[in-house]
Amino acid sequence: MTRQKMVPHNNRQTVMVVDDDDAVRVIVRAVLEDEGYQVLIAESGSAGLEMLAGVTPSLVLLDYMMPEMNGGEFLQALRQRGLCRSTPILLLTAVSRIEEQVNQLDVQGVIQKPFELEELITTIKQWIDARQEAGQASP
Repeated sequence: MTRQKMVPHNNRQTVMVVDDDDAVRVIVRAVLEDEGYQVLIAESGSAGLEMLAGVTPSLVLLDYMMPEMNGGEFLQALRQRGLCRSTPILLLTAVSRIEEQVNQLDVQGVIQKPFELEELITTIKQWIDARQEAGQASP
């Protein structure tokens, strides 16, 4: 079955993926680039924070369970540094019952691993479109 592309309104939209899993990074990058997004990759929370000091993506996909700095610690450091205040952040996680912590983490949503690629693309597109409609889209 052929997957139909959901081309973003502006092919310059940037998605940052912060995940320690090589396979997830490779697959997500390939799918999002195929959809017309620019993709930034960080293999750890600290690498992601370094990148975010110089760029504001349209959306951040953040793995919750990572060594060195988990998703919660990444979010705390992000907020302390005043970065990405209006950027939607979606958690990628295999942790069940994470929904209880979503409000405390101040993220826009959770995508459970393993995830369907169509669900991932649709969710990203919805958040980026909502951000554009609010007049906060990054160039």
